[in-house]
Amino acid sequence: MSIRVLTIFYRFYIEWTFTAFVLVILHLLSSQQMPLLPAMAIAAGGSLTFSSLLEKKEKLAKVLFFVIIMPVLYLAGIWAGLKLFYITIMAVLVFWRVMKFHQDTASNSQSVWLLLTFLIGLFLSPLAYFHGTVYLGQMAFLMIFQLLFILLGQFLLRWLEVELAAKSKFALVYSKLFGAIVIAVVLITFGRNFLKEAFFFILQGIGLILSFLLYPFFAWIGSPAMQERAGRVFSRQKPNIQEESEFVASRQMFDADFWGPIMFVAIGVLVFYLIYRKSSLFRKKDEPKAAFAGYITSGLPDNLVNPKHVFNKRSPVPEHQIRKEIFKLEKFAHKKEFGRLSHEGIDEWFNRLGIKYDERTVEAYEKVRYGEMKEVSAEGWFIEEIKHIKNQLHSLRKEGKEYGLKKNLKKFLKD
Repeated sequence: MSIRVLTIFYRFYIEWTFTAFVLVILHLLSSQQMPLLPAMAIAAGGSLTFSSLLEKKEKLAKVLFFVIIMPVLYLAGIWAGLKLFYITIMAVLVFWRVMKFHQDTASNSQSVWLLLTFLIGLFLSPLAYFHGTVYLGQMAFLMIFQLLFILLGQFLLRWLEVELAAKSKFALVYSKLFGAIVIAVVLITFGRNFLKEAFFFILQGIGLILSFLLYPFFAWIGSPAMQERAGRVFSRQKPNIQEESEFVASRQMFDADFWGPIMFVAIGVLVFYLIYRKSSLFRKKDEPKAAFAGYITSGLPDNLVNPKHVFNKRSPVPEHQIRKEIFKLEKFAHKKEFGRLSHEGIDEWFNRLGIKYDERTVEAYEKVRYGEMKEVSAEGWFIEEIKHIKNQLHSLRKEGKEYGLKKNLKKFLKD
């Protein structure tokens, strides 16, 4: 199975996971149970088969889809218990989106689907809880599956592109990430009772400390002299029935059963928004149209794909001045999200971004890089040229700030 087929399946299945999430909500509103796992398996098989046929024989694949794949999808869906309406949605999406991704290899919107899945999931989780734990479990499964599938898919696609020498380091970085996620899931799943007890124990400890610190104040308020003075003051005031009724009405307005889920959703959205702003997972990456999903940028002077550099800012800096300046330039560009691709030369990188540069810059780097002139030093013009290129990258970053989530959403609506 080729990388292109896996890339098409990866991008389609991210969208299908969100579609399955919507189908679960429709089943919830109609008080029906959705056969989630069979539906996920059927969509996976259909999309993989169709994308493989498109890769081998594109014209014949379209005919075979309507003759063989679509009837199989309907038969499998009926056997699994899906209604014809939902099977039709699945068949249309398999044909439409797989064809779209086969023709367009540049679009990249997995962050949008992940964001929509989590936002809708957090908002509708109280509703799912009131309708039954089955719906809540399916929604939670799809949210976690969407996140893990994106991470695992990126790992697999990049693993296939990484050179053999860097695979061990690359696997180590991702294994740490997945290990942290697995540990967190295990702790939450099997240790929730312990976490709950620990949470209330901490709250009780805070309450005891506050009561100890505030004891003199409350003892002074509760002293007989203060109570006697307070009794004389309040005995002179007539009870205000209107204020008391307003207090009772306001207390009745705050219904914990109603406002509790809303506050939970608001806090969840706020936390996810903060993660969205801080995490690099949702940042837009500029890729050329010829590159498939799975290519990663490289700031190494040897033009090797080193995953440690992508995740670790303390990569070793070359000793040679010219290579050091190019290394710093690539690291600067990577932070601005305009990094060099693993298969690009310096001149190809500049041309892709539309950077105006002096050809002597590329010539000097290549002489040092490929060993023709090891002793070439970085002259003043070279340093100034690097500064000029950094300024252009900075300008590109300013122009690209308007492209973010809004552009991805517009792009999704156009698709």
